Amino acid sequence: MMNLVMRSLENEFRNGDNIVTTLLEHNSNYVPWYALQNILARRGIDIELRVAGFDPLTGELDIDQLASMVDSKTKLVTTTGASNFLGYKPDLNRIGDIAHSSGYQQPRLDSFRGSYFLVDGAQLVPGTPVDVQKINCDFLAWSFHKMGLPLGVGGLYGKKEVLESMDPFLYGGDMISDVKLGKVEYNDLPWKFTAGTPNILGIAATGRGISYMINMGLGNLFIKGKISEPERIAKEGRQLVTDILMNTPRGDFEITKQLTDAENNLYDQFEEIDPDRLEVLYDANERLMATRSVVTEAMTNIMQHEEKLTQAAIDSLSKIPGVKLYGPRNAEQRSGLIAFSLEGMQHQNLAFELNRKGIEARNGTHCASLAHEALELDGTVRLSFYVYNSMDEVEKAVAAVDEIAKGR
Repeated sequence: MMNLVMRSLENEFRNGDNIVTTLLEHNSNYVPWYALQNILARRGIDIELRVAGFDPLTGELDIDQLASMVDSKTKLVTTTGASNFLGYKPDLNRIGDIAHSSGYQQPRLDSFRGSYFLVDGAQLVPGTPVDVQKINCDFLAWSFHKMGLPLGVGGLYGKKEVLESMDPFLYGGDMISDVKLGKVEYNDLPWKFTAGTPNILGIAATGRGISYMINMGLGNLFIKGKISEPERIAKEGRQLVTDILMNTPRGDFEITKQLTDAENNLYDQFEEIDPDRLEVLYDANERLMATRSVVTEAMTNIMQHEEKLTQAAIDSLSKIPGVKLYGPRNAEQRSGLIAFSLEGMQHQNLAFELNRKGIEARNGTHCASLAHEALELDGTVRLSFYVYNSMDEVEKAVAAVDEIAKGR
């Protein structure tokens, strides 16, 4: 998705423009801009790539430094929404205000005076309720595999007027509305950016998986035979409503989900106990508000679950002699992952020993090469906690680290 934005904006850059990013970035949000700098240089267009640092003790982005780098030549400000190494979540509202106050005149949008603000949400979206209108970002990119969903499927939000002003990044079938000899008209959004055949199976599975995850966050899932019949009807009814909300297009559309005989029977049963919840499905505005509400509630619950597990892991790991943690100590300031090292032990060996004890952990730079270089590290070990993890698993992981530390 970063490459889509980069390629689509490529022809808009002018000599002397700059891009502001940070040392916290995943390589996918640094390498494209580094490459663009070289691509444009070969055309005689010089742009500057400015990179803001972070506090080595807390992992917090130096937003004051970032602000000092933004000026009237800054076309784009881009930052991670949550570091996939340090976990830190920067103040996106403040960064967005800085970007939009730069005074830069976007060449294709007379009405847009300010730098574009692009958020890499790959680590943020899976465990945080994100409202692009509140953040006021111009772009938000994320990957669904971080949500336990299929590989090769991602999402890109962009403000309508910005996307309409941009060039497509790929050309071919489906992204056109009309083709004649010597004349091509591009399709409307979002099809303008969808050349070729998409990953149909991956997208279909992702849609179903999102509904499942939202239902999980809402507490609508249950083990059969463990609850009463009225409770089953209530939970399955709420699941059905959530599925309909998540799969009905925005706007004044009829409900598109086709119900099976069993679902129709459930619908009738649920209508007897909660008719108001079903009523909102037939009003486009109420349906949209209900969709926002259930997504926000579910993602807030998932975030709080992550924070609880992450804080417990931080508190316990910090007591183990030789363990060094990276990033904020307050789980509310970070995502559900923890990078650490163990004194006197290579990160590869630590990850291998954890694996032998049944603990899955990643080692290396986690594609956060700039941050590791800034901390003079060749790699760390990372534990990641998500909606499917339990406190018992956190305790087992910490116990394994403690056992390895004692056996050094």
